[in-house]
Amino acid sequence: MKMGMVFVFVLLTVFMAVMSSTRVSAQSNCKNELKKSLKPCFSYLTSSYPSLPDDSDCCPSLLDISKTSVDCFCQYLNSGGSILDINANFIQARRLPEICGVDPYLASVCNEGKNFLTSIYEETPIL
Repeated sequence: MKMGMVFVFVLLTVFMAVMSSTRVSAQSNCKNELKKSLKPCFSYLTSSYPSLPDDSDCCPSLLDISKTSVDCFCQYLNSGGSILDINANFIQARRLPEICGVDPYLASVCNEGKNFLTSIYEETPIL
């Protein structure tokens, strides 16, 4: 009995370690993808007195990331831009999706801290 509990504990520990490293790897991949994709937005995100994003590639880049990599988009939004490591202005980072026309529903799902696909399944009525 004792040996079985030790085996279960070891198995659980290995599982948790694998899941933790997968999560860190996913965050690192998102960070790199976001930094590359949102580079045209950096001047807006770090400006002290911004009006609108001044680079014509900023909004298309943000829209693209919101459609092709929802989890990364949510990490950007929920971090207030800090995931980019560029000293982004939190308020500007949170307003950028609205300015660029990102679907408000997507932004609200990110704000709730939910996974996008999970929230669709939860809110879709069963007929």
